[in-house]
Parts: sequence; C-alpha cells; structure tokens
Amino acid sequence: MNDKRLFAHLALALLICGLLGPFVVAIFGSRELALGFGTVAEIMALVFGVLSYNERIGKLVTAICAFFVLLAVTTTAVLIPIRERQLTGQREASLERMIHDGEANRTLPAMERDAIKHE
Repeated sequence: MNDKRLFAHLALALLICGLLGPFVVAIFGSRELALGFGTVAEIMALVFGVLSYNERIGKLVTAICAFFVLLAVTTTAVLIPIRERQLTGQREASLERMIHDGEANRTLPAMERDAIKHE
C-alpha cells in the first residue's frame, strides 16, 4: 500500500471520527472538549485528504471537508451579527428596567413617609 492510499484511508477515518466522535465525547466529557475534538479531527482529515488528493477517497474527503469549512464560515458570518443584535436588545431592555426600577425605588420611600405622616 502506497503512502497516498494510506493517507486517503486515514483521512476517511478522521472524517468519520470528526463527525461521530463529538457525540461520544459529549456524553462522557464536556461540550467544549467535544467541539475541540471534532474540529481537530476534521482539520486533520482535510490535511490528509489534500495530501492524498490523487486517490478517489482523498478527493471525496477533501470535498466533504471543504464543504463543512464553507458551511461553518457562512454560518458564523450570519449568526454573529444576529446574536449581537439580540444581546444589544437585551442590554437595552435591562437598562430600561433598571432605570424604571430605580425611579420606583426613589419614589417608594417618599410614599412611605407620606403614609407614616398620615397615620
């Protein structure tokens, strides 16, 4: 077996491990560890796929990994601005609540003083 064929099979194994392994790691470990494991396995699959690009398996693994990379970049580019807008809206609503609660707390002692005077 030549090196390119070995790299192609290694790339395929890493692709499968990178797709299915994080579920197993997440069961027994943390989500961050699972994400890191999947990311490293997929990057290594892409590297070994490029190294064995002359083999049919290498081309397939490279194409699949490239698709996942494009999907991840596109998803990140779309979701980050949406999440930032949500966080900004939540901060503004929280600030408005704090201002409203602060005004209510300032007026509450004055009302209590008036109630005490009337008793």
